[in-house]
Amino acid sequence: MIDSTIIKNLEAFGDRYCCRYLDLWRDDIAENWWTAFRFFYNHTFMRGRKDQLSEEYFRHAMDVLKEYFCLQDNPGEEDFLKLVRHRDQFNKDFNDIMNFKKGLGRKQTANSIQDRSFHNEIVVTHPLVDKLLGKTSIGGQRSLNNDKDLLMVLSSLSFLTRQGMPANVHNYILNELKLGNANSVAKDIQEIYAVGDKLSAFILRDIILLNPALRVEHQSLAFPIDTWVVKIAKKLGCKSGDHQEVRTYFIDGLEGMSVAKVAAGLWYLGFNSLDILLMNLDKYDMTSWE
Repeated sequence: MIDSTIIKNLEAFGDRYCCRYLDLWRDDIAENWWTAFRFFYNHTFMRGRKDQLSEEYFRHAMDVLKEYFCLQDNPGEEDFLKLVRHRDQFNKDFNDIMNFKKGLGRKQTANSIQDRSFHNEIVVTHPLVDKLLGKTSIGGQRSLNNDKDLLMVLSSLSFLTRQGMPANVHNYILNELKLGNANSVAKDIQEIYAVGDKLSAFILRDIILLNPALRVEHQSLAFPIDTWVVKIAKKLGCKSGDHQEVRTYFIDGLEGMSVAKVAAGLWYLGFNSLDILLMNLDKYDMTSWE
């Protein structure tokens, strides 16, 4: 069992995470579909690489979509309809790239953009793909250079504009959580190309943190596990590296505390551990350490 003081400190780190990473979304995410849209993509781009790189890809993709669909500076509901009208295009672009990948006869994990024929067979006939792989008039961001991100963007667009989907994806997910549909909405998100259980849990966790009054069953679905969390879990006595067992190890010791905050606090501690140590260095007597 984890010491209760440690759990309280992890929850406090979760509060710091909210202040540092979520407050910028909080003001209008429920009222502004474009804010919710950007929040969603800000999370789906965060996969297995430096955060700065993911942030550059994310900003480029948002610039492209805003420019390509001629969205206003503060997009309204009528701007969302511009995306909806291109639903078939998103599906076609995605399917054409997937078929191209299969036709190469290589591993599906291979980056098809690097194939010489990709430009002639895909880029020149798919203008949105061309824009995502190129520069915008705004400039300054890193254009997409791998088909995993490209396919994720197209698959997400299909998800976000599917029949019956409301404009605001934050409100859609929030409502599903309120209705007790955490399992089904998690599976929904995981069906997006290259979005697995970790990114799905990342999205659900942060939506829960943005709505602290929300009570959710199956909270393990909102407990993302990455390298930082596994490393800290081992230091705190969790012998297993299995992601579900790591979740259970922490959730079983919470005793009514916020699962989402502890999950966020674990990541925050791992990612900022050196800064946290340096800020508190004067509190330690290093001469007494063995």
